[in-house]
Amino acid sequence: MKLLKIITFGLILVLGSTTNAQTDSIKSEIGQITETLMHYIEGTANGQPDRLRKVFHPDFNLYTVTTEDSLRIGSGEKYISNVKEG
Repeated sequence: MKLLKIITFGLILVLGSTTNAQTDSIKSEIGQITETLMHYIEGTANGQPDRLRKVFHPDFNLYTVTTEDSLRIGSGEKYISNVKEG
């Protein structure tokens, strides 16, 4: 009976620490997502192309379907360069 109590207590400790570690990881991921979104929002709203470069992959493209159902591919760097400073 005493062994069962010790095993139960040990499991509670292990499971409790694992849950805490996952919570810290989620908080870290949420912080990174928030930071990325703020770079995008502030960079677009305030004309800060350098902030937009932090958000996107250097080789990203934008894809648009036209009214004629064809695919138009635009350069991501061109998109960022159209954002004027200020």
